[in-house]
Amino acid sequence: MIKTLFLTLASFGLVLLPAQAEDMQPQVNRSAAILKDFISGSNPVISPKVLKAAKGLVIMKVTRGGLIFTGSSGDGVIVKRTTGGWFSSGWSAPAALSTSGAGFGLQAGGEVIELVLVLTNDAALNEFSQETEIKFGGEIKGTAGPDSSTISENWTPTAPVYIYTRSDGLFGGLSIKGTVFEPEKDKNLSYYGQAVTTREILSGKVKVPAGAKILLNVLKGK
Repeated sequence: MIKTLFLTLASFGLVLLPAQAEDMQPQVNRSAAILKDFISGSNPVISPKVLKAAKGLVIMKVTRGGLIFTGSSGDGVIVKRTTGGWFSSGWSAPAALSTSGAGFGLQAGGEVIELVLVLTNDAALNEFSQETEIKFGGEIKGTAGPDSSTISENWTPTAPVYIYTRSDGLFGGLSIKGTVFEPEKDKNLSYYGQAVTTREILSGKVKVPAGAKILLNVLKGK
């Protein structure tokens, strides 16, 4: 009787089934493709010097939308440079991040924005390692990253975060002040099969899933 009632209610959409955690692999694959476009090719926008100075990277795909109020949402990953760990690339496994806010799109032409944040110091990396919302423009500030074609031989980082964006296939500057980044705990739990914090993942002590090696291979220059 109970089973029959359950099936009847389900047929009318009146039963709430347990939500399934969204797979993180697509955003790992997407982040690998985005990063490869930014750092390789005939005219890479992120110089090897900038990448070498990075203590961490945030890689996102963001979609703008809205009729009266323009907002944005997206997802991606964060990785940290390590001295050891499960993979010989010198980078940690990726942790999932989502983003939202009205900061995107004010200087970009398209509805889809690809974003790479180069974190150059421990303070910026620490902010992005928390298990709470991170509001860009508060404690964290950044500037448009130097183009690889203009970077000097003796360049050293002077900003905690360098911002690189691409919209409609064009690289350029983008204001992201007020944008909120947030760890995706459910995706990390599903991907790693255990409850792990962003900081634990970035420590390099969490085993890298086979699917994440596509991103770490890009960081290795493959």
